[in-house]
Amino acid sequence: MAVQAHISSPSDRNGITELMHRAFGTELNRVAIFPDFQQWKYWEEHPFATGGRSYVLNGKERIVGHACRWPIRILTTTGAFDTFHLIDWAADSTHAGAGLQVLRDSCDNSAALFSIGGTAMTRRMLPAFGEHLRRRTNRALTYRVGGKLYFLNRPLRTVAPALQDSPLDWRTPGRVARNAVRSALPIPRLPPGYSFAEVSVTEIPEELWPRATSSMATSARSLELWQYVASCPVLQRPMFFVITGNGSPVAYFFLVLAGTQVRVADYGPAGLQSSIAKAIGTAAQLAAKQHYADALRIAAATSEAAVRSGLVDSGFRDSYEEEIRGLMIDPGLSQIEQYRLTYLDGDALCLL
Repeated sequence: MAVQAHISSPSDRNGITELMHRAFGTELNRVAIFPDFQQWKYWEEHPFATGGRSYVLNGKERIVGHACRWPIRILTTTGAFDTFHLIDWAADSTHAGAGLQVLRDSCDNSAALFSIGGTAMTRRMLPAFGEHLRRRTNRALTYRVGGKLYFLNRPLRTVAPALQDSPLDWRTPGRVARNAVRSALPIPRLPPGYSFAEVSVTEIPEELWPRATSSMATSARSLELWQYVASCPVLQRPMFFVITGNGSPVAYFFLVLAGTQVRVADYGPAGLQSSIAKAIGTAAQLAAKQHYADALRIAAATSEAAVRSGLVDSGFRDSYEEEIRGLMIDPGLSQIEQYRLTYLDGDALCLL
């Protein structure tokens, strides 16, 4: 019997989970297969995508391929493009070509496929997949790297984060000492005339929402998107804040608790100067201390160099970075060299 491809339904959950266990083994992030999380990311209604976002390939007896879209609406100065971040891509090693087929199906009606992080196999396969898709469709596809996504963090406690990083060994005292220094460093003060306050999501001024520029495309934001992310069953205690400077709103940020880590899920506007980014980092740390007293760390992600610099100035430190790799299917994105993304634009926000 030939394999059959289709958009998945909740009845496929067990088969998808079994495939991911076979494909990833011990590298599988346990959160990725939480039933409530799978329901939310695969089948709940998303403001930027209609219908299911999980694609499967059925073999004779079991699911042999799977890929999921994490929707990203890219804004450029010439228009909006519906794209996706590739997540939960897996294939049965006994079915040659299953990975390529399900990936090809997931790209239907999409302007671009992005991959941030992922396995070594994913990084190797995407350029080859682009060439495969180009030959099949005779379209001028472009594979390129559109900047980097930088992940930063700061410990909020001394001992517990060091023990969480790795088991007890001879390096543990050094990690504890470093955390003691970093967590004890004072949080910078906000600039004179600046303050921040918790708001409802509907109170975030639209002028602070990200906008594209001639040099940078950005991922779109909407009330419905923020509400959708806030409803993720893995994330707890979502909170929105606006920073005011000299009587006018200058930035917003969105915090969530993922396990024991507070994450700056999103911030805006785009194109911030490092001084305002420092204010975001400062305010986020103060809010974390006040509202998430049980958290061990605070973390943020940004693709903007100036924001990275401002967060470092506020006490964050670089943790790791990932290339923003993309297969541009729509020619309207072929010349974009920089994408503005945050934690909210991938499932790393939710993984523990």
